[in-house]
Amino acid sequence: MPAIPTPPRPTFTRPFRPAHWVSAKTPMRDGDIVGAQRALADLGHYRPWPDLGFQPVAERRLFQGLKAFQKSKGLEPDGVMDPAGPTVQALDAARHAKATAGAKRPARDLLGRGANLPLDLPVGEGGANREADVKAAKAALGLLGYYPPEKARRPDGRTGTADGHDFEFGLGAFQRRFGLEADRRMDPFGPTQAKLDELLQPALDRAFGFDIENPASIPARLNRC
Repeated sequence: MPAIPTPPRPTFTRPFRPAHWVSAKTPMRDGDIVGAQRALADLGHYRPWPDLGFQPVAERRLFQGLKAFQKSKGLEPDGVMDPAGPTVQALDAARHAKATAGAKRPARDLLGRGANLPLDLPVGEGGANREADVKAAKAALGLLGYYPPEKARRPDGRTGTADGHDFEFGLGAFQRRFGLEADRRMDPFGPTQAKLDELLQPALDRAFGFDIENPASIPARLNRC
């Protein structure tokens, strides 16, 4: 029996977006099965068939790998992927991070996380709203004038409160200002994140004395971009 090939280094070119649910309990499209296999293989959670590679077969190994990935990211290990759910978003974020590992990136960011605005999962209305993601988004919006600067200097990771309303309102205002869909939500690799990330570096350059590893140093007043 030939050796099972080692998955190649991932080359992230586009997010994985299944057309329907990926689940052992529902009918699945061939493209979704193969797409899930490839995405999980990028991260070492699935190995293709010897000699045959990826095949549109919804086998047990696929769902075992999916559960293992979910568990590794602190998600419910149910072996199910909603086309717009947190597992798909986490899968894309992990593949992108692995594919770009070692690439030249900014050394520091608003919260010391390695890029101008890194997101692991969606934030805002209907988003997963992980604490670290919400903190980064609030600090970024505050720097650009779309979130109260006194709060942005010490951003927290909460939503669903009066402070969360300020955050979602500011996110929607930013989207309207730049002609984006004003859904008050920001997805990893989405247009809102891309635009916000693009504007951050010039704003940082204009903020004299701003320590990008310390959000508390954001000046009280900044001009909007």
